[in-house]
Amino acid sequence: KMASEGCKRALIIVDVQNDFCAGGSLAVPDGDAVVPVLNTLREKLHWDLVVLTQDWHPTNHISFASNNEGATVFETRELPDIGQQVMWPDHCVQESKGAEFHPDLVRAETDVVVRKGTNKGVDSYSGFGDAFGGRWEKTELADVLRAAGITDVFVTG
Repeated sequence: KMASEGCKRALIIVDVQNDFCAGGSLAVPDGDAVVPVLNTLREKLHWDLVVLTQDWHPTNHISFASNNEGATVFETRELPDIGQQVMWPDHCVQESKGAEFHPDLVRAETDVVVRKGTNKGVDSYSGFGDAFGGRWEKTELADVLRAAGITDVFVTG
């Protein structure tokens, strides 16, 4: 066991979603390979809290090339109030199959899901909120960790 006296540990699993895995619209090479590793971490170690972050974009999200006239996927554009923004393929659209967690990822009823990227006007690469310190989108992740008395965080995904 890795736990020290008085430590409370959280496992944060970042965006292990269908669109980021094989066959997804924004697949990471070998993205599926992380799933058995995460399942083993869950099985072999004690976690006081498990949090899964979930990209959860509205269909009209500003980062989608399809929502920016003349944009091509992966080009960078200057957007008002935002600055440089990569034009992504549509991905992790709310209620879509691509936004669902990988089907082989072990989940439990006690897991906390933190959704990000829900504000159509700004991208959020962090489980805590947007890249501007929560100026446009702040998630509940910090509050969840504090409320659980978490002292040590292990980030995976």
